[in-house]
Amino acid sequence: MGSGSACRRFLYVERMNDPVLRQKLSAAVVGEPVYTVDELMEATGTPRALADELWLALGFPLAGADDSARIYCEIDVEALRSLNGLLSLGLVDHDALMSLTRVMGQAMARLSSAEAEIFDEVLRMLVSRDADGLLDEEAREAVIELLVPGVERFVTYTWRRHLLASMNRRLDTGTDAVVVGFVDLVDFTKTTRRLPEEELAGLVARFERHVYETVTNSGARLRKLLGDGVMFDAPDAATAAGAALALVMRCAEDPHMEGARGGLAAGGALELEGDLYGETVNRSSRLSALAYPNTVLADRAVGDEINGQAGFSVKRLGSRSVRGLGRVDISVIRATLL
Repeated sequence: MGSGSACRRFLYVERMNDPVLRQKLSAAVVGEPVYTVDELMEATGTPRALADELWLALGFPLAGADDSARIYCEIDVEALRSLNGLLSLGLVDHDALMSLTRVMGQAMARLSSAEAEIFDEVLRMLVSRDADGLLDEEAREAVIELLVPGVERFVTYTWRRHLLASMNRRLDTGTDAVVVGFVDLVDFTKTTRRLPEEELAGLVARFERHVYETVTNSGARLRKLLGDGVMFDAPDAATAAGAALALVMRCAEDPHMEGARGGLAAGGALELEGDLYGETVNRSSRLSALAYPNTVLADRAVGDEINGQAGFSVKRLGSRSVRGLGRVDISVIRATLL
């Protein structure tokens, strides 16, 4: 880093430690702090123990011992009233509310971190010019409008679309049986040792782009990205196999990657807080680890379901010992011309 960049960074950090600037930033994002914790409890009718539990579930540490500090805003009142409404109407019980809160907190923490990273230069400009008196009120409000309400509207839109899709999946699915798929990059650990951070970030971004363009577009449901891998599920073997094969092929064709390998397994799975658990998930993951580069392995249930279907070929490999699962009948799934 050059001396000029280092100097600018120092000034940025120094200015962000200015309590006045911190207060202005906080007010712009969440509003003016006007409530103590006791006043917040009184305004919402929330027991302190429940409020503390919700706060921790969202991913925030509890405030210090000074209960007289005014650190809560109108948005805190609105949020607690809404959650209390869910409980009082009996729409959710305590455990379900905590589960929803944990998932929301984790999702929003990742989203906000990504937003702060993406708009880092804008944030620095906002703080620096504010400190120098170069940013007038109108310009400040325009920047905050883009960073807060603008993104907030997009978050609401995305959540509504995903909520509708999840409701439709619930209505369409008549069984707990799913096909779970894992695909991970080959030699990723070795790659992390030889690539500088910027190139590694580019590689991960390329992989994620391949995931969204193949898995999501296939009709499978993306469950989670794992850095060098992805887990997804589908209601039928053909959809899951199509997703896995498309992603493996895309990674094999990418000159920046060493290829990928996949595993597919069918059966029951426990869905909890948006994730899947159980033997089917473990079997799929183990098969992915056993696969050769640029191939997809499947258990017997998946192989039987897609055997003979147009677009796929199934080669039986017989029974193999799989760590932690005993012996599993395995097949190699390949794509064929229709």
